[in-house]
Amino acid sequence: MTALFHPNHALKPIERPRQSFIIDPFAFVLALLGAPCLIAILGFWAFFIPVLGVLFGGPLYLALGTPALLWFLPRYGPHAVQIMALACFANVALCFLIGSAVVLFPNSKTDLADLVPVYLLFGTPLAAFWGLAFAWLYPKFERTAFRALNANFTPR
Repeated sequence: MTALFHPNHALKPIERPRQSFIIDPFAFVLALLGAPCLIAILGFWAFFIPVLGVLFGGPLYLALGTPALLWFLPRYGPHAVQIMALACFANVALCFLIGSAVVLFPNSKTDLADLVPVYLLFGTPLAAFWGLAFAWLYPKFERTAFRALNANFTPR
């Protein structure tokens, strides 16, 4: 009878890898807002393009990047190359949708047809850099409680 109650026979929880990455909201917001600012500060000398990119692409980045990252992070975690690819894909998809709208509605009185090449040529590299900056900043701002929760996270 004593063998059943021996401390070595106690039930221990099984360590399983986490199936989803838990997002730290504080780190997410700081990295999301800080990524374009960091790239603008580091690249303002390049004909002011990154600073203008924040002005012209910032609202689209927030509107498209926030849901894309909220979908992506719980599944795959903050991996730089994958987030860069996601950012480039989102920018190209947006340009494709705007270009399709211009083709489908040719009589609309908007200048979207002129903006598509600009967003495609300048927006795609900036989206990649912003995604890289987000992936670099997020772990810097992540609090230790969330870091401990995600310690045994394995991406899908």
